[in-house]
Amino acid sequence: MRSSFLHNPGGVGDFCHCSSLYLFENILHLIWYAYPDEETNQASLVYTRKNLSTGSDWEKPRILLSANSSLGNSWLYCDESGRLVVFYVLLQGSHWSDAIIMVTMSHDGGWSWQPSSQASFQTGLMIRHPPIRWRDQSLWVPTYDEKSYTASIHRCFPPDYRLTEIFRFDHARQIQPCLLNSQDVLLVTFRPVDHPRSIHVARSGNGQDWSNIFNIGLPTALSGHASFIWQDKLGVVLNHTTEHQRFPLTLSVSPLSNLGQHSNFDIDQVKLELSYPSVAVDKQGGLHITYSYNRRMIKYCYLSLDEWMGATT
Repeated sequence: MRSSFLHNPGGVGDFCHCSSLYLFENILHLIWYAYPDEETNQASLVYTRKNLSTGSDWEKPRILLSANSSLGNSWLYCDESGRLVVFYVLLQGSHWSDAIIMVTMSHDGGWSWQPSSQASFQTGLMIRHPPIRWRDQSLWVPTYDEKSYTASIHRCFPPDYRLTEIFRFDHARQIQPCLLNSQDVLLVTFRPVDHPRSIHVARSGNGQDWSNIFNIGLPTALSGHASFIWQDKLGVVLNHTTEHQRFPLTLSVSPLSNLGQHSNFDIDQVKLELSYPSVAVDKQGGLHITYSYNRRMIKYCYLSLDEWMGATT
């Protein structure tokens, strides 16, 4: 396993959180939010990238935009024209139930960004994980409501990134859905709001009809997770603990045929906050993982296919 740390650029404060990775044409794009003290008062979005083809280091992180309020959960997407699209949450009050989802774009590789616009006018609607591209070329965006603590899926059609709800997972206090697509089988993993503190999952074969959300018995803190599918396996990166603590950070792997069977490997065991991971899988099955490290740095880890498969077999 290889690892390194990424730091805020100057002028944005000492704290950082909630990184989001996106891999496109062998370039890793990474975004997170930085803040000086109170994350609800002032924040900046920070952007960097890494070229996997050249083996170069991460570029020097640079400020994407700043605001006199929190710029929370964000994700970055690269479309087929090479345009970078960033969705993020803008806090308009003192709680995430007052937030709205915004979107901005770059046509020059992230050096300049268009003025932001609202992707949704629903207050309290949140994002955490990147979208998937569906058969009709729309983007399906996993979302959740900070008022009702219910998850949903919204859709948008590039280049108009206005979000429209297409499905809601009612009657379950599960948030921060991670939407996965493998051979036209859709899977959503959720993190809990309260008890039971475990990862839940829903399945669909067509995107219209979904199973009930069911508990796969994978314990987690009340903290963010990240998921991926590789061949016939589901991987979840999470705080694997029955306590409300944000360590250790663990990779848990289950066969898709039996999601209740877990093999676990601790990525990081230091007793600091190791939270809100993001994961990208390359064509060779290597895992690129970032997460908040004590909210002072973003840590990047790489595990080859042999490394993570061997550790979880």
